[in-house]
Amino acid sequence: MQDSELYGRILGISDPWRVERVELQLQQGEVHFYLADDDKREWPCPECGVGCALYDHQAERQWRHLDTCQYRTILHAAPPRSECREHGVRVVKLPWAEANSRFTALMEGLALAWLKQASQKAGAEQLHLSWDEIHGIMERAVERGLARRKAEEIAYLGVDEKAFRKGHKYLTLVNDLSRYQRPMRRLVRHIAMNSVHSVPLSTDRRIQSYLRASLSAGRETARIGSFLASSDSTSANIYRNYAVPNDGANPEPSEISALVGWYEQRSRVARLEYLPSAAPKVELVLVLSGFSAEGRLPVMICKMETGKQFRRPEAIEILTAQDDVTLRAAAHAQNEAYGEANTTEADVARLRRTVQSGGMVLLARDLHTGEPAGAGLYSAPLGGVTEIAAIGVRPRFRRRGIAGALTSQLNQAAIESGIQIPFLMAAHPAEQRLYARAGFVTCSEILHISKERPG
Repeated sequence: MQDSELYGRILGISDPWRVERVELQLQQGEVHFYLADDDKREWPCPECGVGCALYDHQAERQWRHLDTCQYRTILHAAPPRSECREHGVRVVKLPWAEANSRFTALMEGLALAWLKQASQKAGAEQLHLSWDEIHGIMERAVERGLARRKAEEIAYLGVDEKAFRKGHKYLTLVNDLSRYQRPMRRLVRHIAMNSVHSVPLSTDRRIQSYLRASLSAGRETARIGSFLASSDSTSANIYRNYAVPNDGANPEPSEISALVGWYEQRSRVARLEYLPSAAPKVELVLVLSGFSAEGRLPVMICKMETGKQFRRPEAIEILTAQDDVTLRAAAHAQNEAYGEANTTEADVARLRRTVQSGGMVLLARDLHTGEPAGAGLYSAPLGGVTEIAAIGVRPRFRRRGIAGALTSQLNQAAIESGIQIPFLMAAHPAEQRLYARAGFVTCSEILHISKERPG
């Protein structure tokens, strides 16, 4: 038996997928499996199941799998997209993972087994996951369970209200009296353990959870009281160095002092970006500690049915950036658009990580000269949420519809890949009007707030 066939059987990979190569990274304690399909020309539409022609492949994505001995196991593959006459271009269903998950089904199954026996914190520690990652696994399991439930008539309905934890927090208990006869104390415990976290999070809290989880991408992070702080050692850009509070946080002044000290040690400005609606008590404590608001940006979302397709700008092509050449061109366009210094290897590596973790980078360039005109991206999806960001157009290519076309195409690609909430932030009114023309609507606001360093 060939090595690739052996690895395929161990991973549960079958035709048309195969293991193309394996990389063992001893220092990182990881083994990476690169999967490829056998040039299959027809794939079933994920909506209706009808066989459709292959349209193209997305950029390479990666999934965490069950550990191989003592090594973290990572799968890599470029998901195919099929073109259905009825449903259009769609990403095909992959046999090893859900559409919007960064974990294989077997890995999620192991995490759920831990959740049945232990708390989210304990399960996350055992599997080396963040709290938001294991919470996302639990949420997807709950959504699958709710989707399988069928509507039934209830003859006798019981309604009660019970205190939950400390303070004035209450649970409204609704149960089928004809089928659910547990003693009330056991019933309260059952609902507290299983139902409270099963209620789908609001859009604001899902976006806030995404912001926290995405901080670890290429940055140093630290849990400081009610905050998750992040710092980028390669860039002093304030948008790469900030903290996000926990949902419902009510921090003490000592936590704020510790947060400021952490950033001062790294020669960075103490700064936060978060949705006040998810942590309404934080802003007052920050202001009393000497922080000042930089601005309040509208957070906007768009659904496919309300999104508008922008016409491709004349003499401009928009393509997916995947290799070093196109990623460097995208970084160059973004840096010039935002007034940054010359493009560095760290800029290219950052975009490469975006692509490898399941995000997408688009490059707009002149059809005749190949010169980069603009770029944009959506970051690695987490829990069905992603951010459309870094939409930048070089000055001499502006006012030609390039930014609108990039935004529209990124939103469409995100939704087609199974992402439920692609969101973006408008830095100024002109951007907000542009995004509104693309079908985006304001759903919340994000606060940028910081404390200037002395001297």
